[in-house]
This record gives sequence, C-alpha cells and structure tokens, in this order.
Amino acid sequence: MRDIDVVILAGGMGTRLQPHTFAIPKALIRLGAHPIIEILLRQLESCGARRVHLALGHRADLIQAHLEQAQWRSRLPIAYSLEERPLGTVGPITLLHDLSETFMLINADVLTTLSYQQLLDYHRRRGCVATVAVHRRQIQTSYGIVELSDDARIAGHREKPLLALDVAMGVYVFQRRVADRIPAARRFDVPDLIASLIAAAAPIAAYQSSDYWMDVGCPDDFAIAQRDFAAAPERFLNAPRQPTAETA
Repeated sequence: MRDIDVVILAGGMGTRLQPHTFAIPKALIRLGAHPIIEILLRQLESCGARRVHLALGHRADLIQAHLEQAQWRSRLPIAYSLEERPLGTVGPITLLHDLSETFMLINADVLTTLSYQQLLDYHRRRGCVATVAVHRRQIQTSYGIVELSDDARIAGHREKPLLALDVAMGVYVFQRRVADRIPAARRFDVPDLIASLIAAAAPIAAYQSSDYWMDVGCPDDFAIAQRDFAAAPERFLNAPRQPTAETA
C-alpha cells in the first residue's frame, strides 16, 4: 500500500453515541486505553499506507490536538482537511486535490481486522472504479414478514425472521476519477455516489469479508467492541508490518 492515500472520515457529530460524545468527538471515544482513531492509524501504519488525509468537522481541534500530543505518534504522514459545513460521507473528497490514483476511504468509527492490503489487491484484480467492503450480518426483525404474490394474495408469512444481509463496512476503494461525480460545497454521501456510478454503468465490486467488524458509532456494537477489544487488544493493534522498500 505504499502508493495509496487513505481518507479517514472523522467529521461526524456522533449523535447516536450520546452521552459518550457530549464532550468529545466520536473519533476519540476509547476502546480500552486507545481512541478509535488511534487504533485505525496504527493499522494503516502497519500495512504501509503512503499518507492519511483526516477529513474533520465537528470538534476538529480536539482530534488534531490529541494526535499531535499523544504519547503514541504515528509515523504516517497525516494531512488535516476541515469542512466548514457538513459534506456527508464522501463530499469531503472535493476538498482534497492531490489524492493517489487509487485511494481508500474509511469511516473513523470502524473496528475491524480486515486486511486493507487484500482489499486493495482485490480491487485491482477486478479493475473496477469502486470496491465496497461488505460483511454478512444476521438481523433479527421485530415484525412478522408477509410475502405477497403479484395478485396481492398472501404467499407466505414468517414471524420475526432472522435475515441475512450484506452490509457496507464503511471501507471503500475508489479510483480518483470518481471525484468528478461528487458535487462541490454540498452534502453528498457514499450511497449517492454509488447510485451515480450504477446509473452510469460503471463497474463496482463487492469485497465480501468474514473478518471481525463492528460499527463503533452504533451503541450496541460499541458495547460489543469494548468487550472484544478488552479481551484481546493485540488482535487489533499488533498487525504485522508490511516489508519496506529497503527490506522487501
């Protein structure tokens, strides 16, 4: 990944995680002794990313101050980008003008053991303009699900079924030219970009991952992530470092 820029989206207000995020931004909530943004940066440093762009908004000053003063200091080059108004989950890309030809976009509230290098390799093999990392989740519904035939007859009924759904992990690989489809100075989210690419018949791949994954921005998953991280922090912090140009 030495030729890859990574954009980390860390500008959200974290309203789902209140009261945890009343005083601090979501990117600084802790798993054990480590803010989630630090865990992510350690992983990216281990896999040899070229540079990280931190897309900041809400309480950007606290995030930047923490990273500049923290006991652990990343050896990754980090560039800070500040949005003056919320630009959504992909709109901040319009503020960056020197991204690598292929770049990765990651939500700052993701705890995962996903191999970013394997994701990147898959994207390049598929030759797509975008690749979305997806994870299979079992979702317990609270309702009886009715299946209808074309003539509005009941064809089936399942009481509170367990549904298997492929969900986006908040980790994406894009070719830089997708930025041409992102409008400047207004909110634009990843689903908007994906819809635009689909409408243009642009090839988009799904990277199906069975790796550990939790959306730490969701209260229930945050509690699970706290438990799992405390049980084995080395699982998330001690990823093997990729060989450097000197040792490869």
